Amino acid sequence: MFEREVKKLKLLTEKLKTEGDITENEADRIYMFRMIYTMTRIKSGTPSPLSDEAYTALDQNFVAPFSPGSEIYEHVAEEFLNWYKAVYEYVHNEKSGNFVSTIPSIVPALTELDIFSKNHLADATIRRIIKELPEEDGKIVIRNFPIEAQAFIPKGRLLATDVTHDEDSGDLFLSRYGLLRRMPDAQSEHTKEIGYLHKMINKLEHEDITEQEADNIYMILKFAQSMLVNAKNVTYPKSRVCSAKSITEGLKHWYKAVYKALRDGRTGNFVYTLPMNDKYNLGHAKRYITKSLEMLPKDHRVCCLLKGDVTDLPMDSFIAEGTSRTIIRSYRYGSIKRAGIDPDKYVLFPDLSGISIWWTIASKDDYFFRGVISPLWRRCIDEYSGKCFGFVSKLECLRKHGILPVGVVTDSNFDSNFVVFDETDFERCRHILEIPDKEIESLSPRVFSNEPKDIEKAIEGSIYAVEFLAETKKGRKEFLDEDEYIEVDR
Repeated sequence: MFEREVKKLKLLTEKLKTEGDITENEADRIYMFRMIYTMTRIKSGTPSPLSDEAYTALDQNFVAPFSPGSEIYEHVAEEFLNWYKAVYEYVHNEKSGNFVSTIPSIVPALTELDIFSKNHLADATIRRIIKELPEEDGKIVIRNFPIEAQAFIPKGRLLATDVTHDEDSGDLFLSRYGLLRRMPDAQSEHTKEIGYLHKMINKLEHEDITEQEADNIYMILKFAQSMLVNAKNVTYPKSRVCSAKSITEGLKHWYKAVYKALRDGRTGNFVYTLPMNDKYNLGHAKRYITKSLEMLPKDHRVCCLLKGDVTDLPMDSFIAEGTSRTIIRSYRYGSIKRAGIDPDKYVLFPDLSGISIWWTIASKDDYFFRGVISPLWRRCIDEYSGKCFGFVSKLECLRKHGILPVGVVTDSNFDSNFVVFDETDFERCRHILEIPDKEIESLSPRVFSNEPKDIEKAIEGSIYAVEFLAETKKGRKEFLDEDEYIEVDR
């Protein structure tokens, strides 16, 4: 999770230690990443003082990794802790710089339950930093700021939600520390992220953007969503809602440009900026996102991988941890392909039953758990007929003879499923895969009880049925050689 962002954060931590500061844009990136990560970790169950309205917005805009509270957070939390420790050392020694603007003005409340986790150790370190900030860096509220002067707040070196005016109190709020140093020289029509979106729109009119630029835009998208959640929290000024919506207005123009490019028959890295979470709330931008996705080939959202390595996953894509297999769930167009699992490089064999996704998960587990069939394997047995599904029997037969698919890809609703094979493996076993499932099931024995011996016997019997039909189909006893393929023993 967040592998690319974590690598960048690690590099910036080293830069701070060796050079004494980072650039303003790099500080903005760390701050944005921190806000996005905070939303993701809250979504996964970390206690936080969000209002009910804010939790609704959180549910609309953020999805959780598969294993809340597991080691999936450790590498992210650890790097943030290392970053804020480095910042503390400089602040403690009365030094200042762009690094101060990575400190958010609102930090989640600590709880006794999680007080020793790396996440909350980072939050505690932030509190220590805030206590030692000098006056200019530590000011986040400007009292009684005239509302008529709000139009003159400089924008060029700020993010859209950095400065907000609370009409009820008349106070000006800063979203993070260290911003007062930027404001005297920040004149511009647009804030930073909106200016960047306009720059990318102009570029897209003439050429494609880079993958890194696509990642930058997607970070702006997730940052806007995190600010929409914060805007609905009771602890934030009401005007922050308008500030967050100004980013979504900029995103509307970007996704309109994406839609026009696709309509003109173009494709490229710009499609990697499209989110696929059906519930997200992005105002009018969602209209152009939906139209764009309709013009693109349907993307796979879930990948259960049995072979091969996954490169760094882009943001909004998650890997399930704690197992020997790799399960990827993606909420962003093209993420699985960018992670190194490009279906175009493999043979995709359709599984109309959709049972292969469960077999892929169960295939790394034992048949039995505490003396009875495991819940995952129970899904691989038809509850009405009491037999192994025919597709499962074929995959078990291949596994017995040393042939494993690369994995399975499917959409989020499991209504479009494909088993992924290396081309060489597929040619070795296509005659098995093409056996009708019903023929296998007609010859397979029933599972009469949950007793291990009965289940093992039924599974072995279903494999025998596959081997028998494969022999018949090939017209010979051995349908696989020792060198090119595998010999079936009787």
